[in-house]
Amino acid sequence: MLYFYPKDHTSGCTREAQAFQAAKGKFTRLGARIVGVSKDTVKSHEGFAAKHRLTFALVADPEKKIHEKYGVLKEKTVCGRTSVGTERSTFLIDPEGRIRRIWRKVKVAGHVDEVSEALKAARKESKPDLPGRGANAADRRPRRRQGEAGPTAGRRSPRGTIVGKGRPPADAPAGEANRREGEGGAAAPGSRVGLRARVPPRDGDPPGTPRGPAGTGTRER
Repeated sequence: MLYFYPKDHTSGCTREAQAFQAAKGKFTRLGARIVGVSKDTVKSHEGFAAKHRLTFALVADPEKKIHEKYGVLKEKTVCGRTSVGTERSTFLIDPEGRIRRIWRKVKVAGHVDEVSEALKAARKESKPDLPGRGANAADRRPRRRQGEAGPTAGRRSPRGTIVGKGRPPADAPAGEANRREGEGGAAAPGSRVGLRARVPPRDGDPPGTPRGPAGTGTRER
């Protein structure tokens, strides 16, 4: 927040500086800095700030270059005499250097409150509410239909398995990795899945005679 004032130690400029100093904490919380500019010298600013305990920046512009850039030099007629002086003005500038609001011919009474309200409005415009935040955030969440796969379906778990597919990890211990019915391949050690019953020995066979699987009717060779 950049404000121009006519002269140090004058009554109106002193009241304006004191008002901004009193509101400095509020401006800081809103993310703004206060900077005052006048045609006075650095030495004059130092005495003015020390006398009124001003802790914000005061810029000396005796050559009026900053005044000219902001167009705050205006002709004034006092007691029939015309001169060029500073028009009390305030500029609200955003972090990108764009001027968001201008006050010309400022009246000291109530001005700080006007600037504060404008700063609040500017911050609200630059930071709109994001989707998914606020009291009704739960109502805006996508809902899953009945029978629809959840967010973890088809994702790989840290162990390399397919989450939601029901398959055991490749490094599962014996007995855990038994094949399901209908899947090919050998059964894991200790599993009964895939084993075929042996035909009992017939009468007259020598002890230890191997037999084929049940239902084949042949002996194993």
